[in-house]
Amino acid sequence: WFNQIAKLNVNTIRIYTLLPPAFYQALYEFNLDNPTPLYLLQEIWPEEYPIDSNYLNPDYNQTYHQEIEYAIHAVHGNIQIPERSSRSYGLYAYDISPYLLGYLVGREMEPDEVLATDTLNKGYRFTGDYFYSLPQATPTESWLAASCDYALSLENSDYASQPMIAIVSWPTLDPLTHNSEWNSSGDKSKQYNDKAIVNINNIGITQNKMVSFFGAYHIYPNYPDFMNNDVAYANYRDEQGVFRYGGYLQAFIQQHSKYPAIVAEYGLSSSSVTAHFNPDGYNHGGMNEIQQANGIIRMTNAIKKEGY
Repeated sequence: WFNQIAKLNVNTIRIYTLLPPAFYQALYEFNLDNPTPLYLLQEIWPEEYPIDSNYLNPDYNQTYHQEIEYAIHAVHGNIQIPERSSRSYGLYAYDISPYLLGYLVGREMEPDEVLATDTLNKGYRFTGDYFYSLPQATPTESWLAASCDYALSLENSDYASQPMIAIVSWPTLDPLTHNSEWNSSGDKSKQYNDKAIVNINNIGITQNKMVSFFGAYHIYPNYPDFMNNDVAYANYRDEQGVFRYGGYLQAFIQQHSKYPAIVAEYGLSSSSVTAHFNPDGYNHGGMNEIQQANGIIRMTNAIKKEGY
């Protein structure tokens, strides 16, 4: 796989969870004496279905801290993880930290989890060595700051290392208001994709201690529905005409004022079944591979143009 990936002129692999030891051994061996190595973005995935939908539940937080420890020591080839269910384990003996670009903290969080965490922990603030809550930060945003701080503190104390670090999110939790997301009763709580917010701008960093902090976002052209339905996005044009995806990218990056952003996940499906439609023709499914490739190139150009 690494040979094929390298032939695509790709230079970085992003993975979502701690993978089995064989992955890290293979990456180490591929990169050894390789003038064009592959770099790694290692996500540290928190468990799904937190107790009471509360990220700050002590047991849930303790489990996540354990996963952060496992991931960091595994990247440095310095841990034997005991056998466990539904998660990777084994002897991690290959240090691939020279090829680590950074850690991605979190996952696509569910709006109801964000709202529950914010409600159950009103007033929660965090101040650490690297991250802290700005005055407007929510408890969920403060939990993300605390999780990032824990990861960087462990890296520094155990390995004298400072990789980049990011939080993971998606348009469902963006700080923008989407008037096209509504329900007939006018009850915002009955919506899904515009009722909760995670705003990276509300997280503060100790700049003289940091290498880089950024946002990693999963942004597709056909979900949520506001990608299609927010009228303003149809005003965006590229050399091929109307491109609502570019319109969203432009609006999102304009409010992302404090830190860099990457589109860490995007693409198009060539599934035979269409799950979501897009007025510009970038449906979720029903595309052949030529249409898929052309669409991904167009999306990539818009991502670059808008400064991600």
